[in-house]
Amino acid sequence: MPAETAQRIQNAFETSCIELFRSLDCNVTKLAENADTLQDAPLTYIDAGSEDMEIVVVLRAPLPVLSITYPGFDLNDILSVSEAQLEDWISELVNQLVGRFKNKMLNFGCNLQIGLPEMLYNAPGVKLPVAKHDAYRCCFDIDKERIECSLYVQLINQNLVLTPQHNNDGASEGELELF
Repeated sequence: MPAETAQRIQNAFETSCIELFRSLDCNVTKLAENADTLQDAPLTYIDAGSEDMEIVVVLRAPLPVLSITYPGFDLNDILSVSEAQLEDWISELVNQLVGRFKNKMLNFGCNLQIGLPEMLYNAPGVKLPVAKHDAYRCCFDIDKERIECSLYVQLINQNLVLTPQHNNDGASEGELELF
């Protein structure tokens, strides 16, 4: 993958992560090191692709992060959100994250078609569908809790150059795009 293309993809992804959690009124700080301590945290992923690339976006977030970001969460009533609701919420978060990333990639003329979120549980032998993908992992501090957001990219077009486009025919933030 050309270095400039990889950097633009990584920047778009990192910015998407930060914007997502800031939109949920969280304090977000990118951490210098990756956190392997999240192995037991819930994990969800979603795939997307275009004629030029295939991607998988992964979100691993512990239950406290899911709770504090859950809409209408009341810190005084921590049991007000069930584990099933939090499982749905992590799928919604990864869906919002890939949607933000898709909109950023549209600025480079890359139109990603998005799949559906999938949950993975820490069962032995369960693997992400990323065997031939390049990995970019980011860890963030979200209100003193760690999360991991990962992007796996497989270029179909090895000569892909992402050039900023001035027209964006994609959906704006918060708009529903039917296809």
